[in-house]
Amino acid sequence: MYAETNYLRNRNTLLLKWSSVGIAGFQLTALAGAETGLAWAPLGPMVHLLLLLFAVFVFLLATHINLGFRVSEKGWEIRYFPYQLQYRHITWQEIRHARLLLSGALPANAPFGYPGRDFTRIYLLTCPKHAILQLNLSNSVQVYLSVLHAPELMDYLEHGMLRPELLLKTTLKPTA
Repeated sequence: MYAETNYLRNRNTLLLKWSSVGIAGFQLTALAGAETGLAWAPLGPMVHLLLLLFAVFVFLLATHINLGFRVSEKGWEIRYFPYQLQYRHITWQEIRHARLLLSGALPANAPFGYPGRDFTRIYLLTCPKHAILQLNLSNSVQVYLSVLHAPELMDYLEHGMLRPELLLKTTLKPTA
């Protein structure tokens, strides 16, 4: 079995993390000021506590956005947390072939950081610098996954897969 988890690290998540840390710091100082009797913020302690809890929730959410997938003899299991809470199972019979691409092979409007979808493509991408695995399914849908450890995955697919004819050989050059 091969398993991989890619955490989303981009400008937006960094902005969410730092802004939630700033809000939490402000709320902690406001709560400390209310405890000592030197309240300098016009909001009540309950509002400050709720804002502090919200900031902690946003920080934890921004820290844990990830794309996880597992490959086993049963097929693929894919989950993009927090957008998908459970793994989606794709059996080997549903996959026509798999190919490894560079990010330059994707359309210019491919979404990074959230699951995107158009008529025949599903994008589950975390970073434009990572290699991308394209799964062509039997229902003519293409699934694009960000792959952090591409050589390890390709080695597993070449040697540990039940149907090696599914893997299309590629030189990691973008396809048009």
